[in-house]
Amino acid sequence: MKRFISRFLPAIPIAFVLGTMIFSHSCANTTTPPSGGPKDTIPPLITEIYPELGMTDVPVHGTKLEIKFNEYVVVKDAKSIFLSPPQEKAPKYKIKGKSVIVSFENDLDSNKTYTLDLTNAIADNNEGNMFPGFTLVFSTGDKIDSMMVTGIVQDCNTLEPVKGATVMLYKDHADSAVFLSRPDAAVKTDDWGFFCLRNIQDTIYRMYAVFDENNNNKYDPETEKIAFIDTLFQPSIMVSDSIPELMKFDMEDTLSCLARHTQMELNLFKEKPSKQMIVNKERLGERTAYITFMAPYAQVDSLWFKGIPSDKVITQFNQVQDSLEIWINDPAKQPDTLLLNVLYQKTDTLGMLNSFKEEIKLIKPKKTPGKSSSKDIKKEDTTAVFTLEAKPETVEQYGFTILTSSTTTQHAITAINEQNGDVLNEAMYNRTQQIAEKLTKLCIGQKNTVETKSEELKNS
Repeated sequence: MKRFISRFLPAIPIAFVLGTMIFSHSCANTTTPPSGGPKDTIPPLITEIYPELGMTDVPVHGTKLEIKFNEYVVVKDAKSIFLSPPQEKAPKYKIKGKSVIVSFENDLDSNKTYTLDLTNAIADNNEGNMFPGFTLVFSTGDKIDSMMVTGIVQDCNTLEPVKGATVMLYKDHADSAVFLSRPDAAVKTDDWGFFCLRNIQDTIYRMYAVFDENNNNKYDPETEKIAFIDTLFQPSIMVSDSIPELMKFDMEDTLSCLARHTQMELNLFKEKPSKQMIVNKERLGERTAYITFMAPYAQVDSLWFKGIPSDKVITQFNQVQDSLEIWINDPAKQPDTLLLNVLYQKTDTLGMLNSFKEEIKLIKPKKTPGKSSSKDIKKEDTTAVFTLEAKPETVEQYGFTILTSSTTTQHAITAINEQNGDVLNEAMYNRTQQIAEKLTKLCIGQKNTVETKSEELKNS
């Protein structure tokens, strides 16, 4: 027996341990969830692109850009999908599998280099790891523009970097270009106010930065801040793979972000209007329009429409004379496009006011089916005379009679207590009660018959 026990004694601890392990795993642990492995901290990676980077002769019509990733992704910020030069309508996107597909509502321009920037726009679907960014460059012509410029945008008061400002380049050197036209190239600043305008033409530009709140790629002085370089400039650096400024940096890497080379420094400020020029115009209806000036107290020497007699045109300034309303007093049908000529005092390049003639196209707005504009509704005279018959001492007990007359209605309404009475409908009854409450105040202490106009009733 001793020999038998001594033979199997070494195996007892092993069996005990194995039994413990088997038993422990046979019972469900209801408190601790199963581990899914280490947390995913790797951002998505691009596996395929169309059109290919640097592709030329891309079609101008019906073009779609596809960026395929190695995992499922979501678009965190659609406004960060930014096309340069910008179009009238922002690009649209959709998620298809592991791809982001970008399409355009407007045709692309021919013989032009485009850049599509995806910085701060995309993250993976599971953990929200942000894609560091990517700039897709392609051309609708036979070559890719090769120049670039870098810089930083700051707030003029705090010198803090401004995130999300739009830096714009214009080949049109007129001061009014930033108000009236979309730029020839543009880019958004990152978290550190840094920008890199890449793959631009080798030509002379005027540079602005605008905090574009309404995303129309223009400057609206009433609500937006602006910065500008007061001299013209021509890019001097060519795009190269060896230039570190073209890299997409981790915004949490402070030292690397601050070490980037900048050529331009722009300071955003809120402008007090001083230069005079036309900054906006709109045709409200077939015979109505308005134009807006940048500064108050605009001086208009003359104004006329092509093909419309001057005596048929009526104008009126607002109180500060920075907005001019225009009416055409002619019942005849007006053309879809009106040509308005304005001769006014405009600020020239030397900052002086000089007489300047500007021709403006006013296009008739398209009406949405089933909807009518409040501008097109003819206002009718709603003045009505109420005749109230009641006895002051018994008005609260027995009520009163209201007689109304107007150009559109002829009827008598008898208003009595809510407990009884014959009314036309619920809406009429409720309206009668509202009138009754106000007229009660007028009736008490007055003579038996009271006459009042609707305007007086509103003020009571």
